[in-house]
Amino acid sequence: MKILWITNILFEHHCTMVGLDASKVTGGSWLNAAYVASLSNSDIQLHIATSGNNKEILQSERDGNVFYIIPGGGTCGYDVESEANFKQWQKLRFRVNPDAVIIWGTETRFAYVAMKAMGGIPMAIYMQGVIESIYNHYFEGLPEKYQNATFRDIVDKLNRKSSYRTFQSQVSLERGMFRMATGVIVENDWCEDMCKSVNPNLKVFRNNLPIREVFKSKEWSLENMELQSIFTNAGGYPIKGHHILFQALGLVKERFPEFKCYVPGPKLCAFDSIKRQTGYTKMLKELILAYGLSENIIYTGCLSSEEMVEYLAKCNVYVMPSIMENHSSSLIEAMMVGTPSISSLVGGTASLVRHKENAILYNSLDVYSLAGNIIRIFEDNMLAKKLSKNALMIRKDREGNFGEEMNEIYKCLIE
Repeated sequence: MKILWITNILFEHHCTMVGLDASKVTGGSWLNAAYVASLSNSDIQLHIATSGNNKEILQSERDGNVFYIIPGGGTCGYDVESEANFKQWQKLRFRVNPDAVIIWGTETRFAYVAMKAMGGIPMAIYMQGVIESIYNHYFEGLPEKYQNATFRDIVDKLNRKSSYRTFQSQVSLERGMFRMATGVIVENDWCEDMCKSVNPNLKVFRNNLPIREVFKSKEWSLENMELQSIFTNAGGYPIKGHHILFQALGLVKERFPEFKCYVPGPKLCAFDSIKRQTGYTKMLKELILAYGLSENIIYTGCLSSEEMVEYLAKCNVYVMPSIMENHSSSLIEAMMVGTPSISSLVGGTASLVRHKENAILYNSLDVYSLAGNIIRIFEDNMLAKKLSKNALMIRKDREGNFGEEMNEIYKCLIE
């Protein structure tokens, strides 16, 4: 079978094709893990396509699979009404003649155009985030005065380039994608319900995203942890919940003034210029100042998977504070390492967590509950060990042959 993957992330080989440094591409570790897991499936030839700024279709082979970069531009500003862009995806359709198409996520505008061009071929969307849910919850817990507080916010709003406006425009495209799809691949009931609310006729397949083996390379231990330390997800925009986390950390500081919270990503001062500072980064800086957290919150810069494992293995607790998530890969990765974890109860997180058994859940906007649970783990080593031991069981829960499981999905799509 020839299976076409359409992805919103550049694979390493895509980077090689255009002379980019693959190490500089952030995000999408699950896609690379999915690719590696699929290499054992000798019945399938993968054709993996993304979109870029090149003038003609770029094509190159690796591992017996074929990689493409389609003209039209990347995720931002892609013209879904362009007949030229539509024809480029049609060219790919006739060049590959795939038996089935897998769309990795609904986040990109070009995926919508690609699906239109692939009409009549069985197509499934492998759900990553759910754009409509992100849009609906985007500003939760964020005071209105910070929603359009800076020159950057105002300009982006006028030009419809803000993250919020991007999500807003993507909602209708996501709905269109659900209507065009034959099926969706999901991990939990919540995601299934969101998809079928738009198209109740969708075939629904269950499959767990593979997690890179590096997250099995270390295990958290009480003996090696850094006392009163926290690791969290990256968070450059409100949906990631750092405005809730930072308020909770203000309460934690009253009990543990020397605690450390490690945050992946660039320092907030990198967003000080008039062109970069948003109302959200302004609020985060004000929270740090108000609660005296400048010595407690440490921005680590962008981290590789190996570096993330090091932080997860040494920290006292991991916090996933997002206002909305489908299947939080960062939470799964923390549990794979055995880091005692706290997660907001949003989206599909309840399908991963048994409250106070393998992690702790809290209401996503409840600052006091989040702070209290961080303090609880800091103070109770037996609770931390219990959470860690039970969290490690997720490794067994997520075992399986991803390539074979996807092969069955391909066959069901084609039937």
